Amino acid sequence: MDNNQEREINLISLCFRILLKWRWIILSAIICAVLAGGYKYYKDYMTYTNMTEEAASFETTKVEATNSQIQYVQDAIEYRLNRIEILQKDLDKLQKYLDERHAVIDNMPLMDVEYMDVPYYYITFKLDMPVEETVSDYDEYVYLSANTRALYTNYIMSQDGWDAIAKKSGIEDTSYFRYMINAAAPTNNDIIYIYVYDLNQADAAKVAEATVEVINDRAKDLKSKGSSDIDVTYVDTITGVGRCDSVKDVQDRLKRELTDAHNQADGIVNTINTFYTNIADLNKQLDTLGDPVEITEGVQKPSVSKKYVAIGLILGIFLVAGIEALKVVLSNRIQEKEDVETLYNQYYYGNICSAEGSKKFLGFVDNAILKLKNGGKNMSSYPVQISVVANGIKLSCKKNELKNLVITGTSDAVLDGDSVKTIKEQLEADGISVNVVKNICINTDAMNACEEAGNVVLIEGVGKSYYKDVEEEISKAQAYNIKILGIVSVE
Repeated sequence: MDNNQEREINLISLCFRILLKWRWIILSAIICAVLAGGYKYYKDYMTYTNMTEEAASFETTKVEATNSQIQYVQDAIEYRLNRIEILQKDLDKLQKYLDERHAVIDNMPLMDVEYMDVPYYYITFKLDMPVEETVSDYDEYVYLSANTRALYTNYIMSQDGWDAIAKKSGIEDTSYFRYMINAAAPTNNDIIYIYVYDLNQADAAKVAEATVEVINDRAKDLKSKGSSDIDVTYVDTITGVGRCDSVKDVQDRLKRELTDAHNQADGIVNTINTFYTNIADLNKQLDTLGDPVEITEGVQKPSVSKKYVAIGLILGIFLVAGIEALKVVLSNRIQEKEDVETLYNQYYYGNICSAEGSKKFLGFVDNAILKLKNGGKNMSSYPVQISVVANGIKLSCKKNELKNLVITGTSDAVLDGDSVKTIKEQLEADGISVNVVKNICINTDAMNACEEAGNVVLIEGVGKSYYKDVEEEISKAQAYNIKILGIVSVE
């Protein structure tokens, strides 16, 4: 008989089969909706373009010129507003600088001296740098040394560093020292020099001693935070007398800097005021020009058609559904496990799904569809399905007093799969010898093994085994008096 002609197509099963293709349905619906909407938009766009070109008269050109002028004024206003914002930030920074400089000048002691020979303390620290051979190249060694020295010299010259020195030295008037202390990093890559000057040698000594403590504390802090693993070692402190600028010279220099900064601030303020005046004039000009005019007034602009998008969505859904229905109708392969159960008049042990539930993206949707197909019941787990089938075969062997069994089928992929291997292991664990052979219709050795055993269990794959191949397999087994104990389907 021709199973492809006589088998009935279950419409409910077909509907669930189509539902399981929901990913393809969504993708197809989106593609068709985009194509349909795009076609309609392109068609409307071409119509709109032609009407626009026809309306390109002298009046249209005049309107375009007016709109360009409006856009130019708007851009000019936006540019000036952005420049005002930038200049305001610069002005704020400059004001902060002025406040700091004024505070420095106000707090400096005034000494009417041209130059001073003052006591100084010359402090030396050494970096315990790794030997150059342990660093990949000399440039990396120099970079590491410079970076490490900067961690200390920049700190000593900063407000935080000086606050720490002032606190340890116990000197309340610290403004003068900010200009008399200097940290240097000479060409020698592993040495740090720090100079401390003061008219009062006792105060200079306190500052020098406090500086050593602050550097040591700084080294411990950097090491604890992991910022630097290079130790800093205090070498010695040398005292002497040297010449430096007087405080008055420093004040005069700062005042000159402040004058320049004030002039710069005044220039920024004048520029901002000029920009505001320009913006006011531009706004008046904008009010005179009015709002932009639409040159295609009265012509409908192209837009995405919801109607065409909806039609595309429906076509995409029916496209996938139609292809799936044709596959079911025209395919020569077994489409459903119910076909294995009903078409061949053989005892049906059951069905095995090769995966426990769906492992695909958003697999819970597939599981919900399968649950609905099974009447609201959850599908048994993969090990349970294997166990049910294996126990059924064991009972058949026990009933027929069989110790040897042959498993065959028409699909080599199914016979080589994990499901058949697991069934074989469970049967052999109960003392039943199992021989898995290939398709008996095309393999002579397989036919001989089945004929010798006298019994066989068929395992066929849904979507893999062909209807006529299974029919021919059963007919051939019956022709050689080989008893078919039953049949199993694998998805």
